[in-house]
Amino acid sequence: MAKRLKVLDLACCECLRCTPNLSTFRELEMLILKKCHRLEEVHPSIGEVKSLVSLDLSECGSLKKLPEEVKELENLKELILDFAGITEIPTSIGSLTKLKILSARNCRSLLEIPSSIWDIQNLQYLDISESAIEKLPSADGRVEKPGRSAFTELKNVILKDCYRLKQVHPIGKVKSLVSLDLSGCSSLKELPEEVGELEELKELILDSTGIKAIPPSIGSLSKLEKLSARCCLSLREIPSSIGDLENLQQLDISESAIESLPNAIGKLKKLRRLNLDYCLSLKGKIPSEIGDLSSLEILQLTGAPISDLPESINNLSSLQHLNLEGKLRSLPELPSGLKYLRVSCRSPRLPQLSCLIHLETLCLSWKRST
Repeated sequence: MAKRLKVLDLACCECLRCTPNLSTFRELEMLILKKCHRLEEVHPSIGEVKSLVSLDLSECGSLKKLPEEVKELENLKELILDFAGITEIPTSIGSLTKLKILSARNCRSLLEIPSSIWDIQNLQYLDISESAIEKLPSADGRVEKPGRSAFTELKNVILKDCYRLKQVHPIGKVKSLVSLDLSGCSSLKELPEEVGELEELKELILDSTGIKAIPPSIGSLSKLEKLSARCCLSLREIPSSIGDLENLQQLDISESAIESLPNAIGKLKKLRRLNLDYCLSLKGKIPSEIGDLSSLEILQLTGAPISDLPESINNLSSLQHLNLEGKLRSLPELPSGLKYLRVSCRSPRLPQLSCLIHLETLCLSWKRST
């Protein structure tokens, strides 16, 4: 039976401390050891299971290390280590040439990633969020391979809540990257200029990081569709090069410390959502160029100390959702296509809203000013 077995599920085996000798499982493709909380050792015979495609060791809190024999799993495509007790990933992991998914989420004892991870040519998804790493491994000596856009094929890197992470070099070398999540990396104070070299990047998440600035090189990310820097309490400005992000659709800088918006924001012709909620330092005027955002559907300004909006806001022909709860002294004519409007203002007279023929929801707070 062991010779023909394709899937072996030993999940939740509370008494299992060491996996059995697996050398006879010649055709095994999936081994599940999830929630084996007392598992301390994976038997070295794991290296003989050449057919293994998926290995799940998630929530094995007593497992401190992987056997070196893991390097012999030449067909392994998925390695799941989430919530395991591992303190390191063996250098030999670079031998897993077919590995596509490596997840070591919430491995709080994991202090570093071996540089050999850059040798995994087919790796597409890397999640080491909520670990204790301080930096990414060096890529020194790695070179681009013939016929490849980079030395790796990584598309998704998740470093969320790596609270000790201080630098992300050499992230610029990962040319294939599509999504980069650095949210919650509170020790990360600087985003390197090399981020502008990520020519395939579509999503950049910087929420709740310690960054003080977004590098001007971000304007080179021609495929970027989503940029989120929510709750970046040290972020005071957005570079004018943001106007070069021709494919940007979502921009969220809510609860940041930005003091003004660059005029170049009007160049974002594909922008559909702009969130400036609770930008308490945003005391300057909203640039009139905001009226050039022809694709904008959602504009959020709740809690921002903006007293006036430019007349050009009426040019936002695609706008459907507008949230203006704040300190407005007057309200200009609004786009007729609005379906949702939440607004608070202090003005001598009630705002004129009769032109909003498509309005479905209205939340109005008005105080007469003298």
